[in-house]
Amino acid sequence: MSVGMICQGRHDNGNGAMHGGMICTLADIGLGKAVRLLRNRDRPPDAAVTISATIQLDVSFCGRIGVGDFVCTQAIIKSMSRSLTFAQGELRVGDRTVATMQGVFKVIR
Repeated sequence: MSVGMICQGRHDNGNGAMHGGMICTLADIGLGKAVRLLRNRDRPPDAAVTISATIQLDVSFCGRIGVGDFVCTQAIIKSMSRSLTFAQGELRVGDRTVATMQGVFKVIR
C-alpha cells in the first residue's frame, strides 16, 4: 500500500522544503491506510469496517523533500494482535529514503 503527493509551495517550511508536520501527516496516513487494508481484507460485505486510531507514531527525518518533489509512502505490517497493529515504512522521493516511520494502531471499532 502506498500513498503519495507532490510537495507544493503551500507545504513549504520557509526553506524550500516540505514542513515536518506535513511529513508526519503523510507518514500517519500511509501507515494508517496499510492498517485499514489489512484489518478489513477478509471482512464480509455486510460486516462493519474495522477502524483503528494511531496511538504512537515515530518519524525519523533523513532527507530533504523539495518543492516539486513527489513523495510516496511504503508501509508494511510487522505484527498484529486482537486490538493492536504494528506498522513501519519509509517515505521516498524516487529511490531516496527521506524519512522512516513506525506506528502502533489500536482498533477502536
